[in-house]
Amino acid sequence: MAIRVSTVPPSFSPTPPASPRLPLPRRPDPRQQLARRLVLRVLRRVRNDMYAGLGAEQYWRTLDWIYTAPDYVREFRAEV
Repeated sequence: MAIRVSTVPPSFSPTPPASPRLPLPRRPDPRQQLARRLVLRVLRRVRNDMYAGLGAEQYWRTLDWIYTAPDYVREFRAEV
């Protein structure tokens, strides 16, 4: 009894095809960088003005209020 070995199709190649070259990342536009810095600076000033004059206890209470889920979210999670 002869065992027949299948032949490899002619389109088969043991090495994968070369991947297309990806474009190099573009350098950020200096105007965009400047705008981003200005926005961050304004946000920082607003945040600092919001918390100016608060004592340590009020500061931490405010942060707790910001990052704590509202009552309706906690009640919904308890039901599920």
